[in-house]
Amino acid sequence: MKPHTLDTIAKFKEPSTTIAKDGEIQKSDKLWKTGATGTQKGKRNATAASILGRMFRGLPKEMWGEPAWGALKEWNAANDEPLDEKELRSIYESIKKTVEADQDDKQEMEGGTQADTLLALCTEKNCILFHDQLGEPYVYFKTPKQWIVRRIGSSDFQNWLRQLFYEHTGKAIGDTTLKSVTGLLTCKALYEGAEHYLYNRIAWQGSAIVYNLCNKSGQAVVTDEKGYSVMSLKEPLFRHYRHQRPQVAPASKGAVSDLLQFVNLKEGNKDQELLFLVYVISCFIPDFPHVILVVSGEKGSAKSSLLKLVRRIIDPAKPLLLGLSENPDDLPQQLDHNYFAPYDNVSRFSRKISDRLCRASTGDGDTKRKLYSDDDDFVREYQRCVALNGINVCAREPDLLERCLLIELERIPKDKRKTEKQLWEEFDEALPRILNGIFSVLSDAIGKYSTIKASGRNRMADFEQWGCAIAEALGSSSTEFIEAYERNLGMQNREAINENDIATVIVGLMDREEGYWEGTTTELLEVLTKIASEEEKIDVKNRAWPKRANTLGKRIREVQSNLLEVGIQVTSQHKNVGSVITLKRIANHPSLTVMEEDSTTESQENSDNDALISKTDTKVSSLDSSQEQAKKDAVTDSDSSLPNSVL
Repeated sequence: MKPHTLDTIAKFKEPSTTIAKDGEIQKSDKLWKTGATGTQKGKRNATAASILGRMFRGLPKEMWGEPAWGALKEWNAANDEPLDEKELRSIYESIKKTVEADQDDKQEMEGGTQADTLLALCTEKNCILFHDQLGEPYVYFKTPKQWIVRRIGSSDFQNWLRQLFYEHTGKAIGDTTLKSVTGLLTCKALYEGAEHYLYNRIAWQGSAIVYNLCNKSGQAVVTDEKGYSVMSLKEPLFRHYRHQRPQVAPASKGAVSDLLQFVNLKEGNKDQELLFLVYVISCFIPDFPHVILVVSGEKGSAKSSLLKLVRRIIDPAKPLLLGLSENPDDLPQQLDHNYFAPYDNVSRFSRKISDRLCRASTGDGDTKRKLYSDDDDFVREYQRCVALNGINVCAREPDLLERCLLIELERIPKDKRKTEKQLWEEFDEALPRILNGIFSVLSDAIGKYSTIKASGRNRMADFEQWGCAIAEALGSSSTEFIEAYERNLGMQNREAINENDIATVIVGLMDREEGYWEGTTTELLEVLTKIASEEEKIDVKNRAWPKRANTLGKRIREVQSNLLEVGIQVTSQHKNVGSVITLKRIANHPSLTVMEEDSTTESQENSDNDALISKTDTKVSSLDSSQEQAKKDAVTDSDSSLPNSVL
C-alpha cells in the first residue's frame, strides 16, 4: 500500500465542526493547514500532532500504519529542521493511542445503547428464555413461519437478533454488542428461565405420546388409549434441527397395512410382514430400547427404498439416508440429531461402531469438552431407532445381533419395477392413510400394554412386550408375534455363529466328537486351530485368530450365549491342570424347538400356496380387521381428555 503524500492530506474528509473551548478546533485546523508543507522550529511538535489527528480521523483504520507514517515522515522532511525520527515516532504513537481511545469510548457508548435497545426488543411475545434438562440455555422464538427452539448461541438465533434489531432501528448491530447481548440472555435463561425437558420428534407427556409434525403451525399428534388428535403446541417441547422436514397430517381413514404394497418383503412371509409392521409402529413409542432393523437382500431388492420409506413415515428429514462413518466419534451427533437413523449400504464396521450402535439402541449419553480453553462439558443423551441395510447381514458382533431384527428382501422382477417418480407419487398419496393406521394402532396398543404378560426371556424384553401389544392391536396375537420374533432370533444366532470363526469351528468340533469334548484351554486352542486350518480353511495366521489361551477364553465368552441357543453348552472350571473347558451338546433347549419350527414353517410355506398372503390381499388382511372397526371415529379436532400441559 502506497503512503499518502503531502498533497493528499488536505483532501481528507472534514472533521466534525463541534466548537471546543477557546477555539481549539480552529487553532488545530490552522496548524495542519498552514504547516502542511513544512513549518518552523517551535511549531513542529504541535503541527505534527495536528496533522496526525487530521489523518487518523479522515483515514480508515487499516491505513493508520505505514500510509499515515509515511506521509508524516514526508512532511517532516520538508521542515527547515526535521524532527528526530525517534521523537517523531513518539508523537505518532501518542496521537494514535489518543484517537483510538476516543473511538473506543464512542463505540462503547453506541454499543451500550444498541444492547439496551435489543434487550428491550426481546420480550415474551417473541422469545422465551429457558434451560433444558441438561442445563443448556435455550430460546423459544417466533419466526415469520413458526415458533422454533434453538440454543442461544446458535447462528439461527443470532441471525434472528440481527434481523430484529434492523427491523426496528434500520441499523446493523455490531458483533461485539451482539456477543454481549447473547451472553446476558444466556445468563437469564440459566438463572431466571424455567426448565423444560426437550425431546427429538417424539415424547411421552403423562399417559400420551406426542409426535411433532414440525410444520409451520407448530402442531403435534397426541395419542393416548382413547384415540389421537392433532393439536398446537403452546410451550417448548422439542428440539428443532435444520435437517428435519414437516410430516403430513394423518387422514381420517386408512390402514397401516397399506404400507406393505411399497415394501419388497419375501412373498407370503407372514413373520416378516408382522415383524416389520410391529417395528415401524414401535418407533412411534419413545424411551425404551428399540431393536435395530437390519435389511439385507441382493442387488435390485429395493433396500435403500425401504429405509427411505420408513424414514418418511417416522422422522422426515434431508437427507433421507445417512452414511455410516468409520470414525465412532462421528456417531453421537448423528444419533443425537436424528430420532430415526437409517444407515445405507453398510458392509463391515469396527467393534467400536458396533458398540456405539448397541448403546444407541438401549440408551446412551456422552460428554465432550466444549472448548480447548475451558473445563466445561457438552452433554448428549439419546435413545434412538436405528436401521442398517446391505447386501448381506452387516451386523456381525453377537452383542449387536442380539439387538437386531433381520428382514430379507427379494430382487424385484423386471415387470414389477417402478420409476422413482411413480413410487413417490403413489407413496405420498398413501402416506396420510398409513399414518392414520399407525396412530390408530398405537392408541389401541397403549391401552393393551398394561395387560400384556410377555415371557421376558429374550434380550430385548421391552420390545417384546410392546410388540405383543402392537400385534394384538393389529388383529394378530401375542403368541403369533412371540413365535415370529423367536424365529427371527434363531436367524440372528445362525448369523452370529456363521460370522464368528471360533463359533463355527466349535460347531464342527461338536459334530466330529459326537457332542462332547473336555480339556484345558490350551488344548482346545490346539484342536480348534487344527480344525480351522485343515477342515474349515480359515487363515489361522490372521491376527483375528487367537494365538493364546486367555484370548481364546475371551472370544468364546463373546459367543457363549449364541452357542447355547444352538444347543452347545460351554462350561469352564479351574482345576490343578489349569482352566478346563467342557463343550457339551444338550437337547430340549427352548430355542431349539423354535428353530425346528422355523425350518418346518419355511418348508410348509414353500409347498402350500393357499396359505400365502398375496400383495394385493395384504391391504385387507386380518392385521387390520379389528383396528378399522375400533378406530373409525378416533380422529377429532380436540379432546378434553388429552393432556393440556404443553398443548
